[in-house]
Amino acid sequence: MRKALTTILIIALLLAPIIAAAPASASQLGQEGDSPDAPVSNIGGSMEMSASAPTDFEESYQGTGEKAPIADQVIPKKYLNLPTVEELAGVLSTESVLGADGRMRVNPNVFPYRSITWLVITFGSHGSGTCTGWFYGPRSVATAGHCLYQPGWGWATKVIVFPGKNGSSSPFGSTTAYRLFSVSEWVNKANPNFDYGVIQTRHALGNRTGWFGYWWQAANKFAGSYTVSGYPGDKPAGQQWRMPGALTHVLVASLWYKIDTFGGQSGSPIFIKRSGCGWCTAGIHAYGVPRSPYTIENSGTRIRQAVFNNLFSWKYAPYP
Repeated sequence: MRKALTTILIIALLLAPIIAAAPASASQLGQEGDSPDAPVSNIGGSMEMSASAPTDFEESYQGTGEKAPIADQVIPKKYLNLPTVEELAGVLSTESVLGADGRMRVNPNVFPYRSITWLVITFGSHGSGTCTGWFYGPRSVATAGHCLYQPGWGWATKVIVFPGKNGSSSPFGSTTAYRLFSVSEWVNKANPNFDYGVIQTRHALGNRTGWFGYWWQAANKFAGSYTVSGYPGDKPAGQQWRMPGALTHVLVASLWYKIDTFGGQSGSPIFIKRSGCGWCTAGIHAYGVPRSPYTIENSGTRIRQAVFNNLFSWKYAPYP
């Protein structure tokens, strides 16, 4: 009996550090049992949990490059001087230029930059603002959760997608949202570690523009130079700008970098050219300084396994 008690005590002492360490992960990924990545939609509300995807990556597709008819390339003037969604919501420091501005203007007619979209988002009587997104399927556009759902305001009431926008022109046309997706931890708690969402579009413009690949990995080592490219509010209206750089820190739910961004670039892809995947995205840009714990860096939502499962499920969700 005494030997059995001694054995139990030894096991308990060995397990104590592991049990004590558990809350650190839980604090980033929501409380146990809450299903923080549970999908939510503006149509029908809460959804069933996404099944595990049968793969850990999906490759990019270059698209046909077909332009829209000239008449469909013109962007109405009323959309050209809108505030960013962050400005609309009164959030002043969501993304940041860190020192000298290292961003470069992009030619959005070429792949993969034509797969990056300028978004005009309306929140009912609160007005309209802009964000960035990126096609990762024929009619699937990933972006930041706060571009689609604002705490206190609710879901966006209208989203217009302009892929490859170049000044006052949208060479590949435009489409609107049929359905919006995000997750419970963003919609219910505005947890920045879950700030991601997807637009299911009415027209499959991704077939024209092409789309990014995306992947998840358990390892925290992300070697190489990553690019963040989108539509910042501090540059001339409708211009796409990018900057490459290394990832400086990797946490379980977020990626961090000293890559310059500005309001309006929320939802931009954090991407790299990857063997077997092509132009592939590791995360979704969402925040600037100051955000804990790395208060002088910009950051985005990491595509971990649960995020990947949701992106995969939403990409293949039926469209009427």
